[in-house]
Amino acid sequence: MIVSVRNVFQVMRKNKIRSIMKTKLFIPALILFLVLIHNPGFAQHHKSMSFDKHLSSAKSTIDSVYTIATGYPTTGIVLRIAGDDEFTNSFLVAENDTIRLAADDHSSSEAESIHSNLATFSLLIDAFCFYPGKIESEVSFYFIDSRLPEKKGEPAKKKSAGCSEPEMIDQSVWREGLAEPDYERIVHKVYHCIVHHTAGSNTDTEYMQVVRGIYIYHTEIREWSDIGYNYLIAQDGTIFKGRDPGNFEQDNVRGAHFCGYNTGTMGISILGDYTSVQPTEESIESLVEILTWKLGKDSLNPLGTYPHPLNENLGIIAGHRDGCATECPGTLVYALLNTIRQETMTGFTDCGFSYIPLQNSEVNPDELLIFKQDNEVYIQYPPGEIPVIQIFDVSGRALPFKSQPAADDLIILQFTDSTPHFVFIRIIIKGKSFTRALFLPWFL
Repeated sequence: MIVSVRNVFQVMRKNKIRSIMKTKLFIPALILFLVLIHNPGFAQHHKSMSFDKHLSSAKSTIDSVYTIATGYPTTGIVLRIAGDDEFTNSFLVAENDTIRLAADDHSSSEAESIHSNLATFSLLIDAFCFYPGKIESEVSFYFIDSRLPEKKGEPAKKKSAGCSEPEMIDQSVWREGLAEPDYERIVHKVYHCIVHHTAGSNTDTEYMQVVRGIYIYHTEIREWSDIGYNYLIAQDGTIFKGRDPGNFEQDNVRGAHFCGYNTGTMGISILGDYTSVQPTEESIESLVEILTWKLGKDSLNPLGTYPHPLNENLGIIAGHRDGCATECPGTLVYALLNTIRQETMTGFTDCGFSYIPLQNSEVNPDELLIFKQDNEVYIQYPPGEIPVIQIFDVSGRALPFKSQPAADDLIILQFTDSTPHFVFIRIIIKGKSFTRALFLPWFL
């Protein structure tokens, strides 16, 4: 038996149309509708449905296997389950391709629900087999249609640019027909290049369609302002520009990819899942090209480290898992990072680049002042660089707080009623980390 997508809005829509036609709003509403369907920037490119294995009659002759009909032209699928559930031993099967499901590497462990990795397919599918594994909660399926408006084929991989910026596919090409992001970009200085994998299909060769699917997933389903990565690399080595920089530089616009602490980082993601499959030589070659160009441009040491709020010895070239608990960029890509650093250093030297040692001891501890006033904490610091601030309890658990600048050299911290009386404040500025104990007596 097959489960069809249930259009729960069908009756409501008919009733609304009848009522609108009886009012003076009919003509304006009709004009607005025609504008919306004509302008692809307003269109949604996904549909959703709910599924509960405890209530479904879609079970096949094989125990715990369900056949699901999408009812929508589908090139990609994302699942959402309860935050206390897990994707262990769950799979999707379509087009003779089996895709392992796992929690999205950018999902928060404390969220009420978690999304899966994006599963993509080269051809349109209208049904698939679902192995829920250990999933017990209700599942929301999101069916994505990431096809280009017209079939143009994949762009050929362009030749390497040597020591200059590699050739890439621009957003205007792969994002055709999709809404452009509209938000205020944040530009920052990059100290770390973070390597990711998308944890998706290793067999889908419609690379542009895959990138479009990730964009739809990030912007329409996760409701982010833009795609999270600065760059994406296909298995054949094709490089796609990711997050749209607007009027700024592609490599210096802040993304959304590194455990919620993105300042100072640039994200590069390789299409595919490298938990148990080796990445292609072409994708690693393109990764080294980007790294060589970027680190040469910014005079950063490919073999060096620099402090980050999540890791005081984070590599200039690092993996996603170096910042938080995640499988990304996959065990087999992560195992190659030392080789990637060495190959980047070789290209860096051959291109005649040089790096400037990052100073991490320019701040005198006596220049940092912490004082309390009216339920607020003030931090005064040497002007010139805004510090990164973290608050921890005695067990090392990060605590929430709000901060706002009060002057060029002063920040105000605001706490909640649930903040413990005794906390530690870590201040990272100009590569140097300082920790102070603080007693908050006003909560007594």
